[in-house]
Amino acid sequence: MSTTWQVILAGSGGQGLGLAGQVLAEAALASGMHAAHNQSYGARARGGYSQSSVILSPHEVIFPFVEEPNLVIALSQKAYDLNLPLLAPGGLLLYDSSLVQGGRGSSLIGFPFDETARKTGNPLGIALVALGTAAGLTGLVPEDTLQEALARHFRGAALEANRRCLAQGLELCITISLPSRSAGGNRNTSPRLPGR
Repeated sequence: MSTTWQVILAGSGGQGLGLAGQVLAEAALASGMHAAHNQSYGARARGGYSQSSVILSPHEVIFPFVEEPNLVIALSQKAYDLNLPLLAPGGLLLYDSSLVQGGRGSSLIGFPFDETARKTGNPLGIALVALGTAAGLTGLVPEDTLQEALARHFRGAALEANRRCLAQGLELCITISLPSRSAGGNRNTSPRLPGR
């Protein structure tokens, strides 16, 4: 991977954003990348604003905080509204189409993350559905490393429920084709970063 990813997963407390960020960071490390993960959340355990930030890089991560995200996953209206202005030029913002009134275009794409998580029988797995879609669209990390990271956190029925969410997220990305973002572009072309 030659691209440095600055990723924000944001939404409401109780959506599994911290876990999804941790799984992404662990998958990146298992893939031979460098990673930094941090999270912030409001005073309310459930329902308040929550954010998980991850930097994935082929180089050592010196400053572990996302400054200009080139990938944002927004699972609430507040998350969308707060993070849209921060999106790097050429970046990608994925949002929940049933929870967020978002824009349309090559950089703003809505998916039914919440509905998909509910259909799997695991409504708390919404962030893993979104992570699966993001990984499938962008090639952030290989799917097998995401599965391995999940297995470090769960066993038995809980592991299977979360694997279903991740798999359904990967399936969602098959339904769209991203416009070319660089010469020779294909569906999994990484967003262009400023100055790179």
